[in-house]
Amino acid sequence: MSPTDLPRGKVHSVWERHPIQGVVEQPVHFVRKQTDQRKDVGAIGLEDSEEWHRTHYEQSMEGEPWDRALLLNSIKHHADLQSRFPNMKHYWEDPNAGFGEQIRLEGLDADNLCLGDELQSEYGPLRLKIT
Repeated sequence: MSPTDLPRGKVHSVWERHPIQGVVEQPVHFVRKQTDQRKDVGAIGLEDSEEWHRTHYEQSMEGEPWDRALLLNSIKHHADLQSRFPNMKHYWEDPNAGFGEQIRLEGLDADNLCLGDELQSEYGPLRLKIT
């Protein structure tokens, strides 16, 4: 298969997690905000995103919290969920929606990606493996 035969997609949106400081029970499971800024992705996860593992890794992990997952979802699957569960559309339409993904993709979804596939950025050295 040549590189031109491979599925291509683009990042639709990037979301950072920002829990409300000092609040134990957050109003939604994932308090997040969409960003228009270009973000680095390192071994600890998405730049400027605040996940539990970054501040509490000593309590639950041995060593350092490296090789963290990024949660991806596709625009297509969001549309599928909206049509199948119309009473829950606020989860996708609200700007502070409670879904936990950090990156939403356009053009890549479960129909053209498989476990073990790797995504490569055209704009830098970022490689993500589907697990």
